[in-house]
Amino acid sequence: MLEPWTTEPKKEMSFNERYSLMLSDRQNCPISTSDTAVGCIQKYIKLRGFEKDIKNLSFTTGVSISTFSKMKTGKYKPDLRTLVALEIGLNIDYERSILILQKGGFSLNDTKEHVLFKFLLENHGKMTKKEVDALLKAEGFGLLAGATRDKSNKSKKKISH
Repeated sequence: MLEPWTTEPKKEMSFNERYSLMLSDRQNCPISTSDTAVGCIQKYIKLRGFEKDIKNLSFTTGVSISTFSKMKTGKYKPDLRTLVALEIGLNIDYERSILILQKGGFSLNDTKEHVLFKFLLENHGKMTKKEVDALLKAEGFGLLAGATRDKSNKSKKKISH
């Protein structure tokens, strides 16, 4: 006997459930020749279910929430370190990562930093963010994308002369 179709709403997955599934899921989205690097990243954000959970993605990648807002405008051009952080955080496979980097105007060469980026892109599913940060620090490099959250707007004090 066949099971009837259920009309029950899908249960929202927690961040940890979604992230665990994402790490085990190498599903890729189609990338067209007209896509920009940011357009590709936005497709993966949607594919991985982070559209409404940018705060956790920001924490995971180290990319600020304000950067994600700038990306939505379509006028933002991320630097190499930010793209690498996003590709690792979104679990984008190595070949797709290199393609997205090329769309952003970047190519990885044989410098120590770029060899390390290649290693991270090939092995990121096997490392935690803490391990990635420790490896970068041990090799004398800063974090991939900087601070893990936006700094609050502080009121500026007027200096009287």
